[in-house]
Amino acid sequence: MSKLTFASDYRVFFGEDNPDLKRWDDYQATFSNNDNVLFVLQFPKGNSFDRDMAMVIEDLTERAWTLPNATRVDSLSNYQRTLVIDDFLEVVDLIEGAQDLTDEELRERAEYAVNEPVIYRALLAENMRTNGVNVNIELQGDPDAEGRRTAIAAHKLADELQDQYPGLTVAMNGSMILNYGFVESGERDAMTLIPAMYGVMLFLTFVMLRSFWGMVATLITIIFSTTVALGVAGALGMKLAPVTIIAPNIILTLAVADCIHIISSVQKHLRAGMDRMTAIKEAVRKNFTAIFITSATTAVGFLSLNYSDAPPFQYLGNITAFGVLAAWILAITFVPAFLSFMPLEPAAEPKTGLLERLLARFADMVIHNARRVLIVGTTASVVLIAMAATNNLDDRMSTYFSKELQIRQDIDFASEHLRGQDIFEYEMRSGRSGGISEPEYLANIDRFVVWLRAQPEVDQVTAFSDVIKRLNQNMNSGSPDFYSIPENPELAAQYLLLYELSLPFGLDLNNQINIDKSSTRLSVVIKDMTLKAQESYHLRVEDWVASNNLRDMVASPTGVSKIFASLSFRNIVEMLTGNVIAVITIGAMMIFTLRSVSIGLISVITNAVPALITFGIWAIFVGHIGLAAAVIGAASLGIVVDDSVHFLTKYLRGRRDKNLSKEDSIRYAFAEVGEAIVFTSIIVGAGFALIAFSTFQINSQLGLLTAITVLVAMLFDFLVLPAILLLGGDGARTIQTKRGSHATSTPAE
Repeated sequence: MSKLTFASDYRVFFGEDNPDLKRWDDYQATFSNNDNVLFVLQFPKGNSFDRDMAMVIEDLTERAWTLPNATRVDSLSNYQRTLVIDDFLEVVDLIEGAQDLTDEELRERAEYAVNEPVIYRALLAENMRTNGVNVNIELQGDPDAEGRRTAIAAHKLADELQDQYPGLTVAMNGSMILNYGFVESGERDAMTLIPAMYGVMLFLTFVMLRSFWGMVATLITIIFSTTVALGVAGALGMKLAPVTIIAPNIILTLAVADCIHIISSVQKHLRAGMDRMTAIKEAVRKNFTAIFITSATTAVGFLSLNYSDAPPFQYLGNITAFGVLAAWILAITFVPAFLSFMPLEPAAEPKTGLLERLLARFADMVIHNARRVLIVGTTASVVLIAMAATNNLDDRMSTYFSKELQIRQDIDFASEHLRGQDIFEYEMRSGRSGGISEPEYLANIDRFVVWLRAQPEVDQVTAFSDVIKRLNQNMNSGSPDFYSIPENPELAAQYLLLYELSLPFGLDLNNQINIDKSSTRLSVVIKDMTLKAQESYHLRVEDWVASNNLRDMVASPTGVSKIFASLSFRNIVEMLTGNVIAVITIGAMMIFTLRSVSIGLISVITNAVPALITFGIWAIFVGHIGLAAAVIGAASLGIVVDDSVHFLTKYLRGRRDKNLSKEDSIRYAFAEVGEAIVFTSIIVGAGFALIAFSTFQINSQLGLLTAITVLVAMLFDFLVLPAILLLGGDGARTIQTKRGSHATSTPAE
């Protein structure tokens, strides 16, 4: 476990061969690294060009250079304003010596900023009250350690500013802050969810089993299972991330389920009058096959997460699979051995618990109304499964965090008061070295920019054409008539060279122009909206580019928001393969173990349908889903097998070993494992419901979806599964007994 490390970079969500990440990295290599810290500033009243705020901006701009790994700072203060004085081009800071500027000078700078597209709605809000100071970061050395150091220093600087300037609001944003948010979210979940999970699981175990020693055996099992899984993960070089941090919670929940089956079975036999050792042996004998199948199928389900394109999901699947197998070994070895030394006494006389009696009545109800139950259950399932298709995929990195976290509050503040969080980057290619000065190239960019700014989704556009237009205006006495693209390519090239030579260190155009001047950068900030709306925007862009014959010039968009959106779609497509393989593998295991093709196929239905029903329920109450959608099928498939396996193994034992009728075999299954199924479903459901309180949206959705799936699976196995067995063939040869007789479980059986 000492080798486990926590990844603090959004790149952890992408595999080494992910084409979208590779294209984004290539884009940054062409222009500049896009990692950043964004300070969003606002006073309760006034605007960004009031003297007090201007002084704050100037102060922060200077201090931001001291942040670890800072390579560039952009703000209203140091924005490079171009002026022509005595036929010479001069480049000056927009705000310099704010405390000495007159009100008139500040108003003049405000008017300039509002009319400068590079600033307006990027570093200056539309209402002018809010502004941003952006710090570019180039990490040196270990990216996790340096990224964390940079984020901590930025937060410290923000706190110092708020202490120094009462009333000032400072919201933190940018990729470095988002990366640190992953760490904060994961650490918070580890500090809160895991202890809460232990407490709830042990409490429920004690309440349901009413056994102190059973609770102790369960506690030791879950500790050892989790330790083994994390130890193996560390040895294999896996990294913890906000997604993988919930693996101990899942292992804990599933380990408890294994222990419940063994311990509740021991208690059942003790109540029937068996002595301690006989009860333990009988419990292991009756549950060995079922627990093995459930553990193996659960492991298969989680291992299928390796088909995910996101390494954290792969790590989650592998760590959980290790833990599940460790829990199985401990449940059939350590738990019986531990109980054999505990003071467990047989009941003075055989007795049946209240829940057992209620389940017996429930079994009779299902048997006598099997046809109605099947019709209603099938109809409801079909309707809900059809509803599942109405879920909208909506998965944006800016919404990954709970609103309880400061980072989410800061993100929302920036979105509301400054600009949207999603930025799409385009490479505008001229096709030849030095081609960015060609009038036709610049005119095409300008046409594209004008069209983009007219789109309702767009907040702000930054393009090289604006720089050239401004320079052309400056060099022609500032006349608005010359705010246009120069017709002479040599003139445009001269303007550009003159401008570059005038820029101070750290504020050059390397972030907008590539080395051989063959392409430029175009950045589009869009309003916060769903993935579906984003896709509509991208389609319109593609149509415009195609209709204007600019496909060779305008590269496909990239950026952090774009690659995360693509990840959701890629994950769903790739996990379809994983889910199909998991279903086939689990079905084959069930057929082989249960020695019945028909029962094996029935089990596939009962295991796959609950997850689909859950998506239908989700569509009704929520309607949108994210990355969790890609993995919930595989993750829940192995878990819900638990109920059906135990029910079907006991049903087949009644049919094959005891020659019971279908009806009595169902009663026997309810009597043998009904209580344990209720207990484990409540415990597993509660465990995953706790994960729904995660501060990380993907974990929260995964937890809640799985909790719903587990409870749906229990109802499906108690209602629809018996009806299917009664009205269909089960492939089991038995001697028929009289309908209506009751099957009960006794030590002699």
